[in-house]
Amino acid sequence: MNIANFFSVSYLTTNFPGVLSRNGLIAWAVLAGVVLCAAVAGSVLIHRTTLLPAWRAWSRRWVILGYTVSGLAFLFLFLRYEQVPWFSARYWMLLLACVAAVWSMRLLYRAIRVVPKQAAAQAEDRRRRQYLP
Repeated sequence: MNIANFFSVSYLTTNFPGVLSRNGLIAWAVLAGVVLCAAVAGSVLIHRTTLLPAWRAWSRRWVILGYTVSGLAFLFLFLRYEQVPWFSARYWMLLLACVAAVWSMRLLYRAIRVVPKQAAAQAEDRRRRQYLP
């Protein structure tokens, strides 16, 4: 496989790109399965830990990202395996990877800039309520 093909519009928009090779299908399925398992583990851990509400909401957004990406990956794998025209084109997986990367960058930005401020305010509020009757 030539990496330069990913920059060719005709390669990405072929309506019938052919069936994924066995190794490619297994790789995508394993990757989607790992993301799904991470999302399930994250949702379980969110409810079993004592996180501040700001960090819990941030963690929940990661879990939603995991469920969304794994669900769409399994859907696109199925459509590619069944060779459905237009939906089995290669650019859908590339688009999914780009959306997941942008979503992840947004979550990392929130983890660095926004959530620590909210968590500090919530911790201070919790400390103040401790002394109220």
